[in-house]
Amino acid sequence: MEQSLSLYQRLLIVQEKVTTVSKTGFNSFKDYKYVLLKDVLDVLKPALTSAGVHLTATTCDSLISVNSATITVKVTLTNADKPTEQLVTVATGYAQDGKDGKGDKAIYIATTGAFKYALLIMFGLAQEDDDPEHDSNNAKVTSRKTKATAAKDDDLDF
Repeated sequence: MEQSLSLYQRLLIVQEKVTTVSKTGFNSFKDYKYVLLKDVLDVLKPALTSAGVHLTATTCDSLISVNSATITVKVTLTNADKPTEQLVTVATGYAQDGKDGKGDKAIYIATTGAFKYALLIMFGLAQEDDDPEHDSNNAKVTSRKTKATAAKDDDLDF
């Protein structure tokens, strides 16, 4: 990798290589597929490594109770050739562990969820079948504005 590339140029290379993530997880209780953290890391890590970007995640805040946990994870991307050049984001995950009432898994579920969400957002990664219009059970989506919406939009300063 050319050392003169900025972190943002390197991240652009990653985003060009990685656009979607497959849903390999399955929740049999609620009957739906979902993206595992492993799915996200499997597509991102090789692209980050080849672009010279280092990834770290740390827990920066937590609130843990008997059956639930709220965890905030800080994700840092670092230009391997210029370590002072970093991009940081935080995401919060929440989980309840109600199966056995111990709450011991909620911490890990919340941490994993926060880390996964941060990566999906940072890289603008689409998940397979995430289009709500794709689901025939959802209501039809239209682009027309109501008078109330139009009036509200007029108040915004852009």
